[in-house]
Amino acid sequence: MNSPNFDVTAAQRWFAIACNNGAWDLVEAPTRSPDETARMLDLAHAASWHWSQVGAPVNQQRAACLLATAYVVARDSVAAERYADRCLALTESLTDGLSPFDRAAALGCTAAAAALSKHAGQVELKCAAFTAACDALANADERKLLVKLYGQP
Repeated sequence: MNSPNFDVTAAQRWFAIACNNGAWDLVEAPTRSPDETARMLDLAHAASWHWSQVGAPVNQQRAACLLATAYVVARDSVAAERYADRCLALTESLTDGLSPFDRAAALGCTAAAAALSKHAGQVELKCAAFTAACDALANADERKLLVKLYGQP
């Protein structure tokens, strides 16, 4: 196989960002058609894959958060919980690079996935952790965005 005549790492990074932003735009859209929902999931998976090639652990944590959130929006509780668990495990394993917003978003997608699955007991615990993380955020705009994405803690 011939070597490409472009910077593969730069291309991977470009696609990771473009797919990530496209997926988040669809996650945050007030409504989505079934085709747009499928596109949102495809973009979230593509972003995750590209980040796995060139990203730091924080990018992989954020990609798992995006996937969990996209599956919550798509109303797929099994996939939402799988990616929320992955996001939370990555969050707990990272000591550097994550912001308080990243940690709160991880708890938000985990709480939303649990609520979608209707797991009694877990929902209350996960919502309480999300509420505490939101309350600890200094930035009101960040809190507002998390409430928009994951509901009122």
